[in-house]
Amino acid sequence: MWPLGIAGLAGSAIIAWYMQRRPPRRVALSFGRFLPEPEDNPTQERRFALKLPVRSMSFWLHLITLLAALAAIGAKFTWDREVKADAIGLRVVLDVSHSMSVADGSATRLDRALQVIDTQRQIAKDMGTDTAFCEELVTVSQSASAPRPLAEALPLVAVQPYSAEVASLLKAAEAKSEACEVTHTLIITDQVKPSGALGATTVGYFWHQVGAPQDNIGIVAAEIASKGMATRTASLTVDLLRSGAVPPPQVTLQGPNGVATKIARRALDREDRFKVAFPISMAGDYKISLPDGGAYSGDDLASLSIPEVQSQKVEWRLATLPAPSGLEASNLGPLVTGFEDLTHADLARPIIIVGSQWTRQSSDRSIGVFLKNSDIFNGVNFDVLERNLPSAGNFQLPQGFVPTLMDSQGGILIAERQSPRGIILPPVVVDGGSDLRNLSLTFFYNGLRALLGDQVMPMALTWESATGQKVSRAWLEGDTARALSTPDALTPIAADQTVARTKPVWPYFVLVALIALILERVWKLRVQTRKRR
Repeated sequence: MWPLGIAGLAGSAIIAWYMQRRPPRRVALSFGRFLPEPEDNPTQERRFALKLPVRSMSFWLHLITLLAALAAIGAKFTWDREVKADAIGLRVVLDVSHSMSVADGSATRLDRALQVIDTQRQIAKDMGTDTAFCEELVTVSQSASAPRPLAEALPLVAVQPYSAEVASLLKAAEAKSEACEVTHTLIITDQVKPSGALGATTVGYFWHQVGAPQDNIGIVAAEIASKGMATRTASLTVDLLRSGAVPPPQVTLQGPNGVATKIARRALDREDRFKVAFPISMAGDYKISLPDGGAYSGDDLASLSIPEVQSQKVEWRLATLPAPSGLEASNLGPLVTGFEDLTHADLARPIIIVGSQWTRQSSDRSIGVFLKNSDIFNGVNFDVLERNLPSAGNFQLPQGFVPTLMDSQGGILIAERQSPRGIILPPVVVDGGSDLRNLSLTFFYNGLRALLGDQVMPMALTWESATGQKVSRAWLEGDTARALSTPDALTPIAADQTVARTKPVWPYFVLVALIALILERVWKLRVQTRKRR
Protein backbone atom coordinates (compact mmCIF):
# COMPACT_ATOMS: atom_id res chain seq x y z
CA MET A 1 0.00 0.00 0.00
CA TRP A 2 2.90 2.42 0.59
CA PRO A 3 3.61 2.94 -3.14
CA LEU A 4 0.00 4.04 -3.58
CA GLY A 5 0.33 6.48 -0.70
CA ILE A 6 3.55 7.99 -2.07
CA ALA A 7 2.04 8.17 -5.56
CA GLY A 8 -0.99 10.03 -4.20
CA LEU A 9 1.10 12.55 -2.28
CA ALA A 10 3.53 13.17 -5.16
CA GLY A 11 0.73 13.45 -7.70
CA SER A 12 -1.11 15.94 -5.52
CA ALA A 13 2.09 18.00 -5.15
CA ILE A 14 2.60 18.12 -8.94
CA ILE A 15 -1.00 19.18 -9.54
CA ALA A 16 -0.74 21.87 -6.84
CA TRP A 17 2.51 23.19 -8.33
CA TYR A 18 1.02 23.56 -11.79
CA MET A 19 -2.21 25.09 -10.47
CA GLN A 20 -0.30 28.07 -8.98
CA ARG A 21 -0.77 31.46 -10.63
CA ARG A 22 2.50 33.00 -11.71
CA PRO A 23 3.13 36.54 -10.26
CA PRO A 24 3.14 39.39 -12.82
CA ARG A 25 6.49 40.54 -14.14
CA ARG A 26 8.05 43.69 -12.69
CA VAL A 27 7.58 46.74 -14.91
CA ALA A 28 10.59 49.10 -15.06
CA LEU A 29 10.11 52.57 -16.57
CA SER A 30 13.20 54.61 -17.42
CA PHE A 31 11.30 57.85 -17.09
CA GLY A 32 9.43 56.81 -13.97
CA ARG A 33 10.55 59.91 -12.08
CA PHE A 34 8.24 62.09 -14.21
CA LEU A 35 5.15 59.83 -13.55
CA PRO A 36 3.21 59.05 -10.38
CA GLU A 37 3.61 55.61 -8.83
CA PRO A 38 1.42 52.91 -10.51
CA GLU A 39 -1.68 52.05 -8.56
CA ASP A 40 -2.04 48.66 -6.89
CA ASN A 41 -4.20 46.01 -8.56
CA PRO A 42 -7.70 46.68 -7.19
CA THR A 43 -8.74 42.96 -7.52
CA GLN A 44 -7.38 40.29 -5.17
CA GLU A 45 -6.25 37.22 -7.14
CA ARG A 46 -6.12 33.74 -5.63
CA ARG A 47 -2.80 32.01 -5.47
CA PHE A 48 -4.21 28.79 -6.96
CA ALA A 49 -6.33 28.51 -10.06
CA LEU A 50 -9.23 26.08 -9.62
CA LYS A 51 -8.56 24.51 -12.99
CA LEU A 52 -6.38 21.54 -13.87
CA PRO A 53 -3.41 22.37 -16.09
CA VAL A 54 -4.47 19.88 -18.75
CA ARG A 55 -2.97 22.01 -21.54
CA SER A 56 0.48 22.02 -19.96
CA MET A 57 2.84 19.57 -21.65
CA SER A 58 5.31 19.84 -18.76
CA PHE A 59 2.60 18.82 -16.31
CA TRP A 60 1.82 15.60 -18.20
CA LEU A 61 5.48 14.70 -18.70
CA HIS A 62 6.23 15.24 -15.00
CA LEU A 63 3.23 13.10 -14.08
CA ILE A 64 4.38 10.27 -16.37
CA THR A 65 7.88 10.49 -14.87
CA LEU A 66 6.48 10.22 -11.35
CA LEU A 67 4.19 7.27 -12.08
CA ALA A 68 6.88 5.32 -13.96
CA ALA A 69 9.42 5.90 -11.16
CA LEU A 70 6.97 4.70 -8.50
CA ALA A 71 6.04 1.64 -10.61
CA ALA A 72 9.72 0.74 -10.91
CA ILE A 73 10.13 0.97 -7.12
CA GLY A 74 6.94 -0.62 -5.82
CA ALA A 75 5.45 -2.85 -8.52
CA LYS A 76 6.69 -6.43 -8.78
CA PHE A 77 5.58 -7.04 -12.35
CA THR A 78 7.17 -9.78 -14.41
CA TRP A 79 6.95 -10.70 -18.05
CA ASP A 80 6.87 -14.32 -19.22
CA ARG A 81 8.61 -14.56 -22.53
CA GLU A 82 8.65 -17.73 -24.64
CA VAL A 83 12.18 -18.49 -25.78
CA LYS A 84 13.74 -21.50 -27.48
CA ALA A 85 14.87 -24.13 -24.98
CA ASP A 86 18.66 -24.46 -24.96
CA ALA A 87 19.25 -26.47 -21.76
CA ILE A 88 17.78 -29.48 -19.97
CA GLY A 89 15.57 -28.65 -16.99
CA LEU A 90 14.10 -31.74 -15.28
CA ARG A 91 11.17 -31.50 -12.89
CA VAL A 92 10.11 -34.66 -11.06
CA VAL A 93 6.50 -34.65 -9.76
CA LEU A 94 6.40 -37.46 -7.20
CA ASP A 95 3.20 -38.93 -5.75
CA VAL A 96 3.77 -39.48 -2.01
CA SER A 97 0.15 -40.29 -1.10
CA HIS A 98 -0.59 -43.13 1.30
CA SER A 99 -1.08 -45.79 -1.37
CA MET A 100 2.61 -45.45 -2.26
CA SER A 101 3.27 -47.41 0.95
CA VAL A 102 1.75 -50.57 -0.61
CA ALA A 103 4.27 -53.42 -0.77
CA ASP A 104 5.55 -54.17 -4.26
CA GLY A 105 7.59 -57.34 -3.97
CA SER A 106 10.41 -56.79 -1.51
CA ALA A 107 10.00 -52.98 -1.58
CA THR A 108 7.20 -50.42 -1.54
CA ARG A 109 5.81 -48.43 -4.43
CA LEU A 110 7.67 -45.37 -3.18
CA ASP A 111 10.94 -47.33 -3.26
CA ARG A 112 10.21 -48.26 -6.88
CA ALA A 113 9.54 -44.60 -7.64
CA LEU A 114 12.89 -43.55 -6.16
CA GLN A 115 14.64 -46.12 -8.34
CA VAL A 116 12.89 -44.65 -11.39
CA ILE A 117 14.08 -41.17 -10.39
CA ASP A 118 17.72 -42.32 -10.21
CA THR A 119 17.48 -43.89 -13.65
CA GLN A 120 15.61 -41.06 -15.36
CA ARG A 121 17.71 -38.21 -13.96
CA GLN A 122 20.82 -39.90 -15.35
CA ILE A 123 19.16 -40.18 -18.76
CA ALA A 124 18.29 -36.47 -18.61
CA LYS A 125 21.85 -35.56 -17.63
CA ASP A 126 23.23 -37.59 -20.54
CA MET A 127 20.96 -35.70 -22.95
CA GLY A 128 22.31 -32.38 -21.68
CA THR A 129 26.03 -33.14 -21.58
CA ASP A 130 27.08 -30.07 -23.57
CA THR A 131 24.54 -27.70 -22.06
CA ALA A 132 23.50 -26.45 -18.65
CA PHE A 133 21.40 -28.82 -16.54
CA CYS A 134 19.05 -28.26 -13.59
CA GLU A 135 16.68 -30.57 -11.73
CA GLU A 136 13.96 -30.08 -9.11
CA LEU A 137 11.42 -32.12 -7.14
CA VAL A 138 7.75 -31.47 -6.35
CA THR A 139 6.00 -33.91 -3.99
CA VAL A 140 2.20 -34.26 -4.13
CA SER A 141 -0.21 -35.68 -1.58
CA GLN A 142 -2.99 -33.54 -0.10
CA SER A 143 -1.27 -30.55 -1.73
CA ALA A 144 1.83 -29.92 -3.79
CA SER A 145 5.10 -28.79 -2.24
CA ALA A 146 7.14 -25.90 -3.60
CA PRO A 147 9.79 -26.91 -6.17
CA ARG A 148 13.12 -27.73 -4.47
CA PRO A 149 16.49 -28.89 -5.80
CA LEU A 150 16.25 -32.63 -6.42
CA ALA A 151 19.47 -33.63 -4.64
CA GLU A 152 18.47 -31.63 -1.57
CA ALA A 153 14.83 -32.80 -1.37
CA LEU A 154 15.16 -36.48 -2.30
CA PRO A 155 16.52 -37.73 1.07
CA LEU A 156 13.53 -36.13 2.85
CA VAL A 157 10.87 -37.90 0.78
CA ALA A 158 8.39 -40.02 2.78
CA VAL A 159 4.84 -41.34 2.35
CA GLN A 160 2.18 -38.94 3.68
CA PRO A 161 -1.15 -39.97 5.27
CA TYR A 162 -3.19 -38.23 2.59
CA SER A 163 -4.75 -39.03 -0.76
CA ALA A 164 -3.65 -37.56 -4.08
CA GLU A 165 -5.64 -37.08 -7.27
CA VAL A 166 -4.56 -36.92 -10.90
CA ALA A 167 -5.65 -33.28 -11.11
CA SER A 168 -3.22 -32.37 -8.30
CA LEU A 169 -0.35 -34.08 -10.13
CA LEU A 170 -1.11 -32.24 -13.36
CA LYS A 171 -1.40 -28.91 -11.54
CA ALA A 172 1.99 -29.47 -9.90
CA ALA A 173 3.49 -30.31 -13.30
CA GLU A 174 2.31 -26.98 -14.74
CA ALA A 175 3.43 -24.79 -11.83
CA LYS A 176 6.01 -22.11 -12.58
CA SER A 177 9.59 -22.40 -11.38
CA GLU A 178 11.96 -19.55 -10.62
CA ALA A 179 15.17 -21.55 -10.18
CA CYS A 180 14.96 -23.92 -13.14
CA GLU A 181 13.70 -23.51 -16.70
CA VAL A 182 11.79 -26.79 -17.01
CA THR A 183 11.92 -28.64 -20.31
CA HIS A 184 11.09 -32.17 -19.05
CA THR A 185 8.42 -32.94 -16.44
CA LEU A 186 8.42 -36.52 -15.16
CA ILE A 187 5.29 -37.54 -13.20
CA ILE A 188 5.79 -40.68 -11.09
CA THR A 189 2.69 -42.17 -9.44
CA ASP A 190 0.77 -45.42 -8.95
CA GLN A 191 -2.20 -43.97 -10.84
CA VAL A 192 -3.03 -44.64 -14.47
CA LYS A 193 -2.05 -42.06 -17.05
CA PRO A 194 -5.14 -39.98 -17.90
CA SER A 195 -6.34 -40.26 -21.47
CA GLY A 196 -6.01 -37.04 -23.42
CA ALA A 197 -4.37 -35.03 -20.62
CA LEU A 198 -0.83 -36.04 -21.60
CA GLY A 199 -0.96 -37.32 -25.13
CA ALA A 200 1.95 -38.73 -27.06
CA THR A 201 2.49 -35.39 -28.79
CA THR A 202 2.62 -33.33 -25.59
CA VAL A 203 6.11 -31.83 -25.47
CA GLY A 204 8.02 -32.14 -22.23
CA TYR A 205 5.57 -34.22 -20.13
CA PHE A 206 6.27 -37.87 -19.25
CA TRP A 207 4.12 -40.23 -17.14
CA HIS A 208 5.62 -43.19 -15.27
CA GLN A 209 3.30 -45.53 -13.34
CA VAL A 210 4.72 -47.78 -10.62
CA GLY A 211 3.22 -50.63 -8.62
CA ALA A 212 2.10 -54.03 -9.87
CA PRO A 213 -1.70 -54.56 -9.71
CA GLN A 214 -2.88 -56.10 -6.43
CA ASP A 215 -6.38 -56.94 -5.18
CA ASN A 216 -7.89 -54.80 -2.43
CA ILE A 217 -11.20 -53.98 -0.77
CA GLY A 218 -11.76 -51.10 1.60
CA ILE A 219 -14.27 -49.14 3.63
CA VAL A 220 -15.77 -46.30 1.59
CA ALA A 221 -18.69 -44.89 3.58
CA ALA A 222 -21.23 -45.60 6.30
CA GLU A 223 -24.74 -44.35 7.04
CA ILE A 224 -27.12 -44.76 9.93
CA ALA A 225 -30.82 -45.39 9.28
CA SER A 226 -33.42 -44.38 11.85
CA LYS A 227 -35.39 -46.93 13.79
CA GLY A 228 -37.91 -48.60 11.54
CA MET A 229 -41.65 -48.94 11.89
CA ALA A 230 -41.44 -52.51 13.17
CA THR A 231 -38.29 -52.31 15.29
CA ARG A 232 -36.75 -50.00 17.88
CA THR A 233 -33.20 -50.56 16.64
CA ALA A 234 -31.33 -48.34 14.20
CA SER A 235 -29.25 -49.81 11.39
CA LEU A 236 -25.68 -48.99 10.35
CA THR A 237 -24.91 -49.76 6.68
CA VAL A 238 -21.23 -49.96 5.67
CA ASP A 239 -20.23 -49.53 2.00
CA LEU A 240 -17.14 -51.31 0.67
CA LEU A 241 -15.34 -50.76 -2.63
CA ARG A 242 -13.45 -53.59 -4.32
CA SER A 243 -10.45 -53.29 -6.63
CA GLY A 244 -9.60 -56.54 -8.35
CA ALA A 245 -11.09 -59.95 -7.57
CA VAL A 246 -11.53 -60.02 -3.79
CA PRO A 247 -14.27 -62.39 -2.51
CA PRO A 248 -17.04 -61.02 -0.24
CA PRO A 249 -15.13 -59.93 2.87
CA GLN A 250 -15.77 -60.40 6.55
CA VAL A 251 -16.58 -57.12 8.35
CA THR A 252 -16.22 -56.57 12.09
CA LEU A 253 -18.00 -53.87 14.10
CA GLN A 254 -16.73 -53.10 17.59
CA GLY A 255 -18.82 -50.86 19.84
CA PRO A 256 -20.31 -50.30 23.30
CA ASN A 257 -22.27 -53.59 23.21
CA GLY A 258 -19.43 -55.80 22.02
CA VAL A 259 -18.15 -57.13 18.72
CA ALA A 260 -20.24 -58.30 15.78
CA THR A 261 -19.01 -59.92 12.56
CA LYS A 262 -20.85 -60.31 9.27
CA ILE A 263 -20.08 -61.23 5.67
CA ALA A 264 -20.71 -58.40 3.21
CA ARG A 265 -22.99 -58.89 0.23
CA ARG A 266 -22.55 -57.55 -3.26
CA ALA A 267 -24.61 -54.44 -4.01
CA LEU A 268 -27.36 -54.74 -6.60
CA ASP A 269 -26.29 -51.72 -8.66
CA ARG A 270 -22.50 -52.23 -8.95
CA GLU A 271 -20.27 -55.29 -9.12
CA ASP A 272 -17.40 -53.58 -7.30
CA ARG A 273 -19.57 -52.48 -4.34
CA PHE A 274 -20.39 -54.51 -1.23
CA LYS A 275 -22.70 -53.67 1.65
CA VAL A 276 -23.21 -54.94 5.17
CA ALA A 277 -25.73 -53.79 7.79
CA PHE A 278 -25.45 -53.96 11.61
CA PRO A 279 -28.23 -53.26 14.13
CA ILE A 280 -27.36 -50.37 16.47
CA SER A 281 -29.06 -50.15 19.85
CA MET A 282 -26.70 -47.77 21.65
CA ALA A 283 -24.99 -44.48 20.91
CA GLY A 284 -21.21 -44.30 21.24
CA ASP A 285 -17.88 -44.78 19.49
CA TYR A 286 -17.56 -47.64 17.01
CA LYS A 287 -14.80 -49.18 14.88
CA ILE A 288 -15.30 -50.92 11.54
CA SER A 289 -12.52 -53.26 10.41
CA LEU A 290 -11.72 -55.66 7.60
CA PRO A 291 -9.52 -58.52 8.87
CA ASP A 292 -8.45 -59.30 5.30
CA GLY A 293 -8.79 -56.15 3.22
CA GLY A 294 -6.14 -56.85 0.62
CA ALA A 295 -3.01 -54.99 -0.48
CA TYR A 296 -3.74 -51.54 0.96
CA SER A 297 -4.22 -51.38 4.73
CA GLY A 298 -5.12 -47.68 5.00
CA ASP A 299 -8.82 -48.32 4.23
CA ASP A 300 -9.25 -51.45 6.40
CA LEU A 301 -10.03 -49.66 9.68
CA ALA A 302 -12.37 -46.74 10.26
CA SER A 303 -13.78 -45.23 13.42
CA LEU A 304 -16.99 -43.25 13.84
CA SER A 305 -19.21 -41.82 16.55
CA ILE A 306 -22.92 -42.68 16.40
CA PRO A 307 -25.33 -40.32 18.19
CA GLU A 308 -28.54 -41.37 19.91
CA VAL A 309 -31.01 -42.30 17.18
CA GLN A 310 -34.57 -41.39 18.06
CA SER A 311 -37.64 -43.36 17.08
CA GLN A 312 -39.84 -41.73 14.49
CA LYS A 313 -42.67 -39.81 16.12
CA VAL A 314 -46.27 -39.97 14.90
CA GLU A 315 -49.72 -39.06 16.25
CA TRP A 316 -51.92 -42.08 15.60
CA ARG A 317 -55.70 -41.56 15.63
CA LEU A 318 -56.59 -44.48 13.38
CA ALA A 319 -58.82 -46.96 15.18
CA THR A 320 -58.95 -49.70 12.54
CA LEU A 321 -55.21 -50.43 12.68
CA PRO A 322 -52.70 -50.22 15.57
CA ALA A 323 -49.54 -48.15 15.20
CA PRO A 324 -46.36 -50.08 14.31
CA SER A 325 -44.33 -50.95 17.39
CA GLY A 326 -41.25 -49.04 16.24
CA LEU A 327 -43.01 -45.66 16.18
CA GLU A 328 -43.17 -43.33 19.15
CA ALA A 329 -46.52 -41.74 20.00
CA SER A 330 -46.25 -37.95 19.98
CA ASN A 331 -48.47 -35.09 18.91
CA LEU A 332 -45.32 -33.40 17.55
CA GLY A 333 -44.99 -35.85 14.66
CA PRO A 334 -47.01 -36.41 11.50
CA LEU A 335 -50.69 -37.27 11.89
CA VAL A 336 -52.44 -40.49 10.81
CA THR A 337 -56.22 -40.13 10.98
CA GLY A 338 -59.55 -40.73 9.25
CA PHE A 339 -61.91 -38.15 7.77
CA GLU A 340 -64.23 -38.43 10.74
CA ASP A 341 -61.60 -37.09 13.20
CA LEU A 342 -60.14 -34.45 10.88
CA THR A 343 -60.06 -30.79 11.89
CA HIS A 344 -59.13 -27.75 9.81
CA ALA A 345 -55.96 -27.20 11.87
CA ASP A 346 -54.82 -30.78 11.15
CA LEU A 347 -54.47 -30.00 7.44
CA ALA A 348 -51.51 -27.73 8.15
CA ARG A 349 -49.45 -30.73 9.39
CA PRO A 350 -47.79 -33.65 7.58
CA ILE A 351 -50.73 -36.04 7.43
CA ILE A 352 -52.25 -39.28 6.15
CA ILE A 353 -56.04 -39.21 5.78
CA VAL A 354 -57.71 -42.61 5.42
CA GLY A 355 -61.16 -43.16 3.92
CA SER A 356 -63.94 -44.89 5.81
CA GLN A 357 -65.38 -47.46 3.39
CA TRP A 358 -64.03 -49.63 0.58
CA THR A 359 -66.71 -50.62 -1.94
CA ARG A 360 -65.95 -53.01 -4.75
CA GLN A 361 -66.29 -51.47 -8.19
CA SER A 362 -69.46 -51.60 -10.25
CA SER A 363 -69.28 -52.90 -13.78
CA ASP A 364 -69.09 -49.44 -15.32
CA ARG A 365 -66.01 -48.30 -13.31
CA SER A 366 -62.32 -48.97 -14.02
CA ILE A 367 -58.89 -47.46 -13.39
CA GLY A 368 -58.63 -43.97 -14.80
CA VAL A 369 -55.79 -41.45 -14.72
CA PHE A 370 -52.90 -42.14 -12.29
CA LEU A 371 -49.34 -40.91 -11.63
CA LYS A 372 -47.15 -43.85 -12.54
CA ASN A 373 -44.01 -42.70 -10.68
CA SER A 374 -45.70 -42.26 -7.30
CA ASP A 375 -44.23 -44.27 -4.39
CA ILE A 376 -47.81 -45.18 -3.40
CA PHE A 377 -47.91 -47.81 -6.18
CA ASN A 378 -44.76 -49.72 -5.12
CA GLY A 379 -45.62 -53.42 -5.16
CA VAL A 380 -49.23 -52.84 -6.30
CA ASN A 381 -50.68 -55.36 -8.79
CA PHE A 382 -52.90 -53.33 -11.12
CA ASP A 383 -54.88 -56.41 -12.22
CA VAL A 384 -55.85 -56.98 -8.58
CA LEU A 385 -56.57 -53.27 -8.21
CA GLU A 386 -58.84 -53.34 -11.29
CA ARG A 387 -60.89 -56.16 -9.74
CA ASN A 388 -61.02 -54.50 -6.30
CA LEU A 389 -61.24 -50.81 -7.15
CA PRO A 390 -62.07 -48.73 -4.04
CA SER A 391 -64.96 -46.32 -4.00
CA ALA A 392 -64.32 -42.67 -4.86
CA GLY A 393 -64.15 -40.33 -1.89
CA ASN A 394 -67.17 -38.14 -1.30
CA PHE A 395 -65.22 -35.07 -0.21
CA GLN A 396 -63.85 -31.79 -1.44
CA LEU A 397 -60.13 -32.04 -2.10
CA PRO A 398 -58.24 -29.94 0.48
CA GLN A 399 -56.04 -27.11 -0.77
CA GLY A 400 -52.65 -28.26 -2.12
CA PHE A 401 -53.71 -31.87 -2.82
CA VAL A 402 -53.68 -33.21 -6.38
CA PRO A 403 -55.13 -36.55 -7.55
CA THR A 404 -52.71 -39.47 -7.81
CA LEU A 405 -55.29 -42.13 -8.77
CA MET A 406 -58.74 -41.60 -10.31
CA ASP A 407 -61.38 -43.94 -11.64
CA SER A 408 -62.78 -43.83 -15.16
CA GLN A 409 -65.66 -41.61 -14.02
CA GLY A 410 -63.34 -38.93 -12.57
CA GLY A 411 -63.71 -39.99 -8.93
CA ILE A 412 -60.67 -39.36 -6.73
CA LEU A 413 -59.26 -42.51 -5.08
CA ILE A 414 -55.81 -41.30 -3.92
CA ALA A 415 -54.43 -37.74 -3.65
CA GLU A 416 -51.11 -36.29 -2.52
CA ARG A 417 -49.63 -32.99 -1.36
CA GLN A 418 -45.90 -32.23 -1.43
CA SER A 419 -45.50 -29.50 1.20
CA PRO A 420 -46.24 -30.19 3.94
CA ARG A 421 -46.41 -33.85 2.96
CA GLY A 422 -49.96 -35.11 2.83
CA ILE A 423 -51.61 -38.27 1.45
CA ILE A 424 -55.28 -39.23 1.10
CA LEU A 425 -55.69 -43.03 0.90
CA PRO A 426 -58.50 -45.58 0.58
CA PRO A 427 -59.55 -47.19 3.88
CA VAL A 428 -57.60 -50.00 5.52
CA VAL A 429 -59.43 -53.33 5.20
CA VAL A 430 -58.42 -55.81 7.90
CA ASP A 431 -61.19 -58.43 7.70
CA GLY A 432 -61.78 -58.61 3.92
CA GLY A 433 -60.49 -61.18 1.42
CA SER A 434 -56.78 -61.70 0.99
CA ASP A 435 -56.52 -59.61 -2.21
CA LEU A 436 -58.49 -56.75 -0.75
CA ARG A 437 -56.63 -56.86 2.57
CA ASN A 438 -53.18 -57.05 0.95
CA LEU A 439 -54.04 -54.27 -1.49
CA SER A 440 -55.29 -51.88 1.18
CA LEU A 441 -52.33 -52.56 3.50
CA THR A 442 -49.86 -52.09 0.62
CA PHE A 443 -51.36 -48.69 -0.14
CA PHE A 444 -51.36 -47.73 3.52
CA TYR A 445 -47.79 -48.73 4.39
CA ASN A 446 -46.45 -47.24 1.13
CA GLY A 447 -48.13 -44.00 2.15
CA LEU A 448 -46.82 -44.20 5.73
CA ARG A 449 -43.27 -44.80 4.47
CA ALA A 450 -43.59 -41.87 2.06
CA LEU A 451 -44.89 -39.66 4.87
CA LEU A 452 -42.17 -40.54 7.39
CA GLY A 453 -39.37 -40.80 4.84
CA ASP A 454 -36.19 -42.84 5.02
CA GLN A 455 -34.28 -40.97 7.70
CA VAL A 456 -30.74 -41.90 6.67
CA MET A 457 -27.77 -39.89 7.95
CA PRO A 458 -24.26 -40.22 6.44
CA MET A 459 -21.60 -40.79 9.09
CA ALA A 460 -18.21 -39.11 9.24
CA LEU A 461 -15.45 -41.73 9.10
CA THR A 462 -11.87 -41.47 10.32
CA TRP A 463 -9.57 -43.97 8.63
CA GLU A 464 -6.54 -45.37 10.43
CA SER A 465 -3.56 -47.32 9.17
CA ALA A 466 -2.27 -50.50 10.77
CA THR A 467 0.11 -48.39 12.86
CA GLY A 468 -2.69 -46.16 14.16
CA GLN A 469 -1.90 -43.21 11.89
CA LYS A 470 -4.97 -41.30 10.70
CA VAL A 471 -5.33 -41.25 6.90
CA SER A 472 -7.30 -38.53 5.13
CA ARG A 473 -9.82 -39.83 2.55
CA ALA A 474 -8.24 -43.27 2.46
CA TRP A 475 -11.05 -44.61 0.27
CA LEU A 476 -9.49 -42.74 -2.68
CA GLU A 477 -6.28 -44.75 -2.28
CA GLY A 478 -7.72 -48.27 -2.36
CA ASP A 479 -7.73 -48.80 -6.13
CA THR A 480 -4.53 -50.83 -6.16
CA ALA A 481 -5.48 -53.28 -8.92
CA ARG A 482 -4.93 -50.82 -11.75
CA ALA A 483 -3.14 -52.34 -14.75
CA LEU A 484 0.36 -50.98 -15.30
CA SER A 485 0.66 -48.70 -18.32
CA THR A 486 3.77 -48.39 -20.47
CA PRO A 487 5.97 -45.56 -19.11
CA ASP A 488 6.84 -42.61 -21.33
CA ALA A 489 10.51 -42.46 -22.33
CA LEU A 490 12.41 -39.19 -21.92
CA THR A 491 13.28 -37.62 -25.25
CA PRO A 492 15.78 -34.87 -26.19
CA ILE A 493 14.64 -31.28 -26.54
CA ALA A 494 12.46 -30.86 -29.60
CA ALA A 495 13.45 -28.36 -32.26
CA ASP A 496 10.34 -26.24 -31.62
CA GLN A 497 10.31 -26.62 -27.82
CA THR A 498 10.21 -23.39 -25.84
CA VAL A 499 10.37 -22.39 -22.19
CA ALA A 500 8.81 -19.45 -20.39
CA ARG A 501 11.59 -17.14 -19.30
CA THR A 502 10.54 -14.62 -16.68
CA LYS A 503 11.82 -11.07 -17.13
CA PRO A 504 11.41 -8.24 -14.61
CA VAL A 505 9.47 -5.22 -15.88
CA TRP A 506 10.92 -2.55 -13.56
CA PRO A 507 13.83 -1.61 -15.92
CA TYR A 508 11.27 -0.65 -18.54
CA PHE A 509 9.52 1.64 -16.06
CA VAL A 510 12.87 3.32 -15.29
CA LEU A 511 13.44 3.79 -19.02
CA VAL A 512 10.00 5.38 -19.45
CA ALA A 513 10.67 7.74 -16.50
CA LEU A 514 14.01 8.86 -17.99
CA ILE A 515 12.53 9.41 -21.46
CA ALA A 516 9.65 11.44 -20.00
CA LEU A 517 12.07 13.54 -17.93
CA ILE A 518 14.31 14.24 -20.97
CA LEU A 519 11.30 15.19 -23.09
CA GLU A 520 10.09 17.58 -20.40
CA ARG A 521 13.49 19.35 -20.34
CA VAL A 522 13.60 19.58 -24.15
CA TRP A 523 10.07 20.97 -24.21
CA LYS A 524 10.95 23.54 -21.51
CA LEU A 525 14.02 24.73 -23.41
CA ARG A 526 12.00 25.07 -26.60
CA VAL A 527 9.36 27.18 -24.85
CA GLN A 528 11.97 29.43 -23.24
CA THR A 529 13.81 29.88 -26.55
CA ARG A 530 10.60 31.03 -28.25
CA LYS A 531 9.91 33.57 -25.49
CA ARG A 532 13.35 35.10 -25.86
CA ARG A 533 12.75 35.69 -29.51
